[in-house]
Amino acid sequence: MPGNPGFGFLGKKAWVQASALRSCPIMSERSKAVRNRNISRLSQEFLVLEFLAEMLIWKFLLCVAVLQSIISNPA
Repeated sequence: MPGNPGFGFLGKKAWVQASALRSCPIMSERSKAVRNRNISRLSQEFLVLEFLAEMLIWKFLLCVAVLQSIISNPA
């Protein structure tokens, strides 16, 4: 076995099976689907939050511009 690199790993002079190198089990298809759906929802929520933040910034800048024009040009 030590001559075949596809079946294991030689680390610190001890032969370790390739399956033992994995720290977590393989995810099932259902787990992958749930994870992908959660990531998709999270990205949609961030998209909405980014939009709201940008709208608030533009409203703030508009208010500042209006106030500056009122202050600089008194009636």
